[in-house]
Amino acid sequence: MKKIFTLFSLLFFCIYFSQIANELKKEEIQKISTKNHEKSLGLDINISYPADWTKTEGKRPHMLYNFANPDKSIRSTFGITDIIEKSSPEEKKAFRLLSDKDIKDIMLQSFPTAKNCSNYFNEIGIENPKNSTCRITKVEGIESSVGSTFGTLRRAEFTMDFYMVYYQIPYKTKIINISFNFQNIKDEQDRFLADNLSNKIINTIVINNLWK
Repeated sequence: MKKIFTLFSLLFFCIYFSQIANELKKEEIQKISTKNHEKSLGLDINISYPADWTKTEGKRPHMLYNFANPDKSIRSTFGITDIIEKSSPEEKKAFRLLSDKDIKDIMLQSFPTAKNCSNYFNEIGIENPKNSTCRITKVEGIESSVGSTFGTLRRAEFTMDFYMVYYQIPYKTKIINISFNFQNIKDEQDRFLADNLSNKIINTIVINNLWK
């Protein structure tokens, strides 16, 4: 009976994630733009999510959008930060004298590595991070960070066990932060499907500033 249940559960996730991933190949998507958004910090970015996911405006200072699938078992956030926002005028001036390569190197050094991955997730508020992975990938040809972990998130109104995939994409002094939170991911097979869905959405990104 346990084997039958496990097979049924795996089949359900395979079908479910496959259906969502296939939406990104069709016209049944919603194209999101940050152009002229008050929190975009001047970045003009396009990204596509499945058409049946809800989109709401982010309430936090650097959060542009929140997304959720129909049953809210998958949530995603989209935000943009500037690493020199709180710097002094002198520090900002000095930073802007750096070459693009120097800025990129500083950004990459700030991203989590395989050695400090679990500690990094713990520092950003994830309790009991487990099976954490962090590595450098490329998004729009830009060296970026992608990390993932199982963990627990506590807020005043709820406590949630989940699996998170977290992308950080640097552009000059800005960082595009995109997270995906999955509530029903229990093992490595489900993790593979969640990673695949996250990657498919990330691969729809177009940073228009690169081409201006």
